Amino acid sequence: PGDFKIKSGKLRGVESEGMMCSAKELRMAEDADGLLILDAELEVGRPVKEVFPPETVLDIEITPNRGDLASHFGIAREVAALTGSELLPGRRPAAMPEEEALSSDLFPIALDAPEACDFYTCRVIRGVQVGASPEWLRQRLESVGVRSINNVVDVTNLVMLETGQPLHAFDLGKLEGKIVVRKGRPGEALLALDGDEYHVDGHLVIADTHKALAIAGVMGGETTGVTESTTDLLLESAWFAPGAVRRTSKAMNLHSDSSYRFERSVSRHGVIPASRLATEWILHLAGGEAASLVIEGDPGPEWLPVAFRHARCSKLMGCEIPVEEINAILSSFGLLLEKAGPNWLWLVPEFRKDLTREIDLIEEVSRVYGIQKVTGKVEGPVPEPGAVDARFDFLSGVRQRLANTGMHEVRTLTLISEKQSAMYPESNPLRVRNPYSEDNVVLRPSLLPGLLSVADRNLRFGNRNLALFEIGKTYSAAEETWKVGLLLAGSVLGEEGSWLGERSLEFPHLTGAIEQLVGGTLEVIPGESGTLFQLCGVFGCNGVRLGEGGMLPLEVSRSLDLKGGIYFAEFAVEMLMTVNQERVYRELPRFPSVVRDMAVMAPLALSHAKIESAILGVGERLLDSIKLFDLFTDPKGEKIPNDRKSMAYSLTYRDASRTLTTVEVDAAHERLKRQLIEVCGVSYRES
Repeated sequence: PGDFKIKSGKLRGVESEGMMCSAKELRMAEDADGLLILDAELEVGRPVKEVFPPETVLDIEITPNRGDLASHFGIAREVAALTGSELLPGRRPAAMPEEEALSSDLFPIALDAPEACDFYTCRVIRGVQVGASPEWLRQRLESVGVRSINNVVDVTNLVMLETGQPLHAFDLGKLEGKIVVRKGRPGEALLALDGDEYHVDGHLVIADTHKALAIAGVMGGETTGVTESTTDLLLESAWFAPGAVRRTSKAMNLHSDSSYRFERSVSRHGVIPASRLATEWILHLAGGEAASLVIEGDPGPEWLPVAFRHARCSKLMGCEIPVEEINAILSSFGLLLEKAGPNWLWLVPEFRKDLTREIDLIEEVSRVYGIQKVTGKVEGPVPEPGAVDARFDFLSGVRQRLANTGMHEVRTLTLISEKQSAMYPESNPLRVRNPYSEDNVVLRPSLLPGLLSVADRNLRFGNRNLALFEIGKTYSAAEETWKVGLLLAGSVLGEEGSWLGERSLEFPHLTGAIEQLVGGTLEVIPGESGTLFQLCGVFGCNGVRLGEGGMLPLEVSRSLDLKGGIYFAEFAVEMLMTVNQERVYRELPRFPSVVRDMAVMAPLALSHAKIESAILGVGERLLDSIKLFDLFTDPKGEKIPNDRKSMAYSLTYRDASRTLTTVEVDAAHERLKRQLIEVCGVSYRES
């Protein structure tokens, strides 16, 4: 793979005509411990794809109440029921002796913690030969991410994956006395198979007469694990309470394939079949002789009766489903019909612990029948939109308008720290009685603290151009208020070809964003500076006072390592909604425009706004837009007088109904130039 070419070469002075590869080098596995060793019985020349057939891996997430799906057979049973397919039996070794013909080497069991384990089985298997698993078994396990250990351990994993019942094999020669299922003793520790030592005080363990052997339902111990020197086994198959396993797994931060299944509850009546299947595979792959199964405890009833009414099912589903179809659906999930008639009685298998009520059975019927088949019969009236709907629609438009200006929406916590709340000493902020951290103790009186924290984080990661907004609630002693907050900081890059270039964001950028927000002409009145704003403005539109904004104190900018200012404004949503935001739309121009430039020499004190007002005052109908694209001053007076400035404008002319002629454009351009001379007293620099 990767077009790597194997060539002849010398290795330690010996001529080599080939290369030995690992599965990772051949891109047949994500990891490899060594070279890929093939079965000695494979003939040379056989296609690799026949030796390693392609796999399809399904990554399935199951809900916690469906422990029966934590196995290949469970998934197959579910798919067969949902698709109407035939459910095939699992793979079993051929020609195995009957259990009754095996020896009766028994190993005693004591259940000292019945609340956590009341059903335990074990079996002695003597004379096994532990070694590498055959290739097909290794491939099966590796295809689902399980590493091959040896033939005995691999069998326990194979059976667990197929049936969902975890098993564990102990080295019988390292056990003493009997098996005891008990709680860990004070100060007791266990070296687990992952190489770490865990304190098991108070947790359920599997032990012999003298020591702990395994963490029950989670992981076995290193000292009693099966190795190549093992000749005699004790095979465990048991049921452990889900709560006990979960508490142990969480407390030790130790998770395994076994704990995953026990936490979701395995089937009590799958304990013995899984032990029998694993025994058959061990005898088939490792040889030996198995004793009879030792059983302690009772698996309990195999079936749970649940009453079912066809009329109730039809009423809840909203349609009439044939009785035969209901019977077929429930039977496909492994249920048995005990009693037919108006009030049916279904027997639910013990492995379906999620089916305990009539409504659970109706849900299974609906899953297979398909909710999409149920046609609607009643159409309700469309409710009149209320205040909440109006605010939601309005805020959706606000988000879209601000995003169109290049601003980014952020979401921050409604709880802030004491230090952040100090920015509002007069607001008497609301404090939480039981805060979960020192940074979340006060309900925010403003959106500014959250926006500043986002700005700080972005600046620390190198993002120097910030245009942020947030929509959310603020809190005071009297009420909670929906607000819109805008924050600009850093620099902005001018348009291509603009004389502005990259420059710091300033107050006009804030007012421009607010104009987009309100959808009308903005009115700005200078406000009083205080602790919150160094430069402050009061914003209004169409006679409505919206709120305040301005530049934050320079100390805030310096704390964030910014050279320029930070500009912020905040408005109550209710006030924004009172502004008349009717917009005027016009079609895109169908005829080309004509652009003329003019460069004027103007008094240094003359503002761009006055020049623009003078041009617009002519009422020239062909004028489409005005753009200032160059500004030049010379304080030394070497190129132009130091009391004058050069301003270059680009004027665009267009007619919506036809293409303009050069004569028309020149005449309009001259009229505007004369207006500037008369009103503003400028002169022109054109040659």
